[in-house]
Amino acid sequence: MSTAQRFTSNRKQRVRTLWISDVHLGTRDCQAEHLAAFLKRYHADRIYLVGDIIDGWKLRGGIYWPQAHTNVIRRLLTLSKRGTEVIYVTGNHDEFLRRYSSLILGNIRLVDEAVHSTADGRKLLVIHGDQFDVITRYHRWLAFLGDSAYEFTLLLNRWLNHWRRRWGYGYWSLSAYLKHKVKTAVNFISDFEEAIAHECHKRGLDGVVCGHIHHAEIRRIEGVDYLNCGDWVESCTALIEHWDGSIQLYRLAEEQARLAAQAAASLGGAVQVHRMLLVRSDDEQWYEINKWVLNALFAAEEMGVTRANAARMRMASRDPEVRKMLGGLPGFGKSLGLDDDWAYRAIEATGNYGEIFDRHITPLGVERGQNKLYRDGGLIYPLPMR
Repeated sequence: MSTAQRFTSNRKQRVRTLWISDVHLGTRDCQAEHLAAFLKRYHADRIYLVGDIIDGWKLRGGIYWPQAHTNVIRRLLTLSKRGTEVIYVTGNHDEFLRRYSSLILGNIRLVDEAVHSTADGRKLLVIHGDQFDVITRYHRWLAFLGDSAYEFTLLLNRWLNHWRRRWGYGYWSLSAYLKHKVKTAVNFISDFEEAIAHECHKRGLDGVVCGHIHHAEIRRIEGVDYLNCGDWVESCTALIEHWDGSIQLYRLAEEQARLAAQAAASLGGAVQVHRMLLVRSDDEQWYEINKWVLNALFAAEEMGVTRANAARMRMASRDPEVRKMLGGLPGFGKSLGLDDDWAYRAIEATGNYGEIFDRHITPLGVERGQNKLYRDGGLIYPLPMR
């Protein structure tokens, strides 16, 4: 089960409005799976897509469009069909759509900007925000250069979260953290916020909802409400308007922590949430055993050890790492307080990770996708068995 699926509640919450921006479908760093799970949790009267939903810049260099990205589009179309008004506000990465502004397709409208009326009577400008970014408007070559450097940061972010998932931690954005710490980035964000708030004040509006800078925030600037949706590349954030007109900033990381705490509390306090595994509060050893048994199943698939050949390879393999994992060499189970053949017994009983997936998950019509080994294009990278 993916992280997104694990932390998705079965209840669907009714809300007045959702704002989502900077999804960047068509890029490898798009958190489409998390976004699809988020959209399944809410039923909104209106959804604003506040620009850069599809990354036209990236698609010019080649097509990257996995099933998870299609699932987001399908989800939005389904919501539209069921009565949700979808307003697509164009951004700079999907500027190719600006030539079709004012297009209406059923319950979907394409616009460059909009004015939203909240339930408590406020008038909010809804705009992507690139119009207030000097670099994007007047120095496009510099914008592309900055985009390349940003992609490198996202690459680091991708690998960091790969290992965080492996060790049971929730999502955390390195690139968003750096934005808060680097002085020039902080100054740029501040200048952007002040410029867009000033425009809103000039138009006599009560506030603005925007995206573009991948920095989610709600605050007052120059007497107007500044609300930024954030993104679904780094931070996985959105804005939610409730029926009384109040607007909430949703953060995936906070939601994951809240649901994990609820799961622990529902078990009467007898467990602790430890790296996203539920273990008895005084049983660190049981956590370690579970972690390394799972890793052994990953490693077995990588080494070609199966339920059928485990007994033979235990004795006949010429690879000392295989023999050690299967208990053919002494001392392997000492650190866990187990017999040396603990991994062998697990593999003999269930098969390796691939066999388990094929036996129980594939018949449900679920593809392995990112649950493949790294060598096959997935995210699973077995730790060395020591």
